[in-house]
Amino acid sequence: MQNIIKKIATIKYMRQNTIFADVFNYFIHNGEQVICPECLQELDTRELDIPYGGEKGHKQPVQRSRDLIKAVTAMTDNNNAYLLLAIENQSNIHYAMPVVTLAIYFGAKDWDAPMSIHTMFGKQDTKVLQFVPDYKINLIAPAQIKDTDFEKFTTSLKEVLLFIKYSADADKLAEVVAEDREFHHLGREEINVLNACVSANLPVSQDGQVVDVCKAIEVIAERAAEQERIDIIRKLMDKMEWTAEQAMDILSISEVDRELLLKKI
Repeated sequence: MQNIIKKIATIKYMRQNTIFADVFNYFIHNGEQVICPECLQELDTRELDIPYGGEKGHKQPVQRSRDLIKAVTAMTDNNNAYLLLAIENQSNIHYAMPVVTLAIYFGAKDWDAPMSIHTMFGKQDTKVLQFVPDYKINLIAPAQIKDTDFEKFTTSLKEVLLFIKYSADADKLAEVVAEDREFHHLGREEINVLNACVSANLPVSQDGQVVDVCKAIEVIAERAAEQERIDIIRKLMDKMEWTAEQAMDILSISEVDRELLLKKI
């Protein structure tokens, strides 16, 4: 289920012309604005959405395609065909066009999988491999992007990939979020991607309003600190057979905080 939610969130986000053009301009043209978003036409049409509500407010994914696993974001500017996260649907591609296939890894870890067809096969007879074309995998992985290269992105893709890169480093994440003003107003699609791919647990605006990620992270940090306090108090109460008040005395918790914590212990 989680993998399906990730696919829906990332595909819907990347199908936006501005985001789609941005990633290929970064990868192919080193950030130069060559591919025009307004010139792109989608080749493989689908409609994907993540409605809200359902049991206990959880998001329930809706799949409006015959085969989500084979979904591909494909566009053309009438000069080239571009395939993203692709399993090519070649029936929609004009064979006279050069086809560029690019994969994006929406994960924080280093990419350690094979980067070419031959390396995927492991140990194989070289006599056999010489008859197998060795295609290179064009890949964008957040962990491999230099911090200075993020400036080559011109859309929210910069913030999405930057957040993913440092999602496992709370201090560095707080630093980059504070330095980039664009994090003050990320949209619903961006938040969906971050929540699905790195479990960011950011609040999602159901009315289409933007989210201030800086404030959201502060709230999350405060809640985490509060929960840590509660856990320590409960352990002291259990192991030392103390009352909540006695545990909080030892921890020197203020009177204001005591009232709030007592309601949650």
